[in-house]
Amino acid sequence: MCAGALQVVAGGFGGYATLGAGHDGTLWVYNQVGGLTSGSVTISRIGERPGDETRHDIPFPNGIRALHLADERHFLSGTGHSTLNNVSKNPSTGTEDWIESTVPDPRAATSLGEHAVLAAGIRSSLEGSLHRLEARTGLDRTPDLHRQPGH
Repeated sequence: MCAGALQVVAGGFGGYATLGAGHDGTLWVYNQVGGLTSGSVTISRIGERPGDETRHDIPFPNGIRALHLADERHFLSGTGHSTLNNVSKNPSTGTEDWIESTVPDPRAATSLGEHAVLAAGIRSSLEGSLHRLEARTGLDRTPDLHRQPGH
């Protein structure tokens, strides 16, 4: 491979796929598949070349955001619920594992380490909210920091 050349390492992901980097340098692709009530999230770890990726299909309807926490652990967030998932132990997540979400309509999220997530959501067309969530418990540790129009 020449310096500065583009190299394909994976493919075949749907139109809702997002790429994220893990804290350890791994690359992950998150893809929402299916409908809002019966959908799932596909979590794929990218390998060295096409075909080396490892894919996990997680039943999680209305999954909007996903991000890497540590090792094989991921945080999935949807409207009204979120969950932790360790794809190396149990790639399936049942509704009993869901955490009620305080973020009304998650639009962005970032990991604050292995156990905390900062999530931004929309309350209405002109009002947003920002929350710090403890990933293990789903507890919202953020004071009400929503922005209202004109303030």
